[in-house]
Amino acid sequence: MDPALIEYLPLAANILLALCVIGGVIGSVVPGVPGASIVCLGVILHGLMTGWDPLGLWTQLSILVLLLLSIASQFLIAALGAKQSGATKWGPWERCWA
Repeated sequence: MDPALIEYLPLAANILLALCVIGGVIGSVVPGVPGASIVCLGVILHGLMTGWDPLGLWTQLSILVLLLLSIASQFLIAALGAKQSGATKWGPWERCWA
């Protein structure tokens, strides 16, 4: 690998991570943009580019677990909201299979 590329790879990884975090913050406000997924993608790409060194593998795995909890809670909240609005028993879960 080119030594100049190796020299700038951590800087590129940090810029990519910062852009993904900014995109994730925007995604947490704008409907339809998966904010947590964008942040998690940025963290994983940063780890791949830097050899998991600055943040550590366990920190990045915990961010992945938080992403999965975020997605599960979104489905649960949507199901509870649909149930409270008068949906049938299976109505909230149709979204999962469609």
